[in-house]
Amino acid sequence: MSNIVTPKIYGRADKARFMPYAFGKFFSNAESYVYNFMQNHAVGYDGGSWEFIVYENGACAFIAPDSYQLTLPNYFDEPVTAKEAGIIVALYAFSHFCCVAFESGEQQINELMAERYHTLRDFTETLPPESQSRIFRAID
Repeated sequence: MSNIVTPKIYGRADKARFMPYAFGKFFSNAESYVYNFMQNHAVGYDGGSWEFIVYENGACAFIAPDSYQLTLPNYFDEPVTAKEAGIIVALYAFSHFCCVAFESGEQQINELMAERYHTLRDFTETLPPESQSRIFRAID
């Protein structure tokens, strides 16, 4: 796999463009999903300024406001960097909305969410081994 490292980073002012690009018709629900996920699973999360990223391969992700201890239902309970937290929550969100679209018979958005998930997961394989390991354990 090629080393895909060049991101285009969007600040808070660009959220209105990034979220519809990343999540299609689910963009407003996705924002709530991300913040609720972090509130429920990131120790000490109380909001903050997020960055939004699109990588060279088209992968979409976030950079969380800080590093956090993530405690997930799959027994993952470890500290993660801001970048890892953003990738993890994006993968969970893409998976969730892929299922929502499938259950409501919306094939086009289902395929978009599946593509976003797999593109970001592929990008994860270009990260340092320690980051890969944490992210894959978190989403397992």
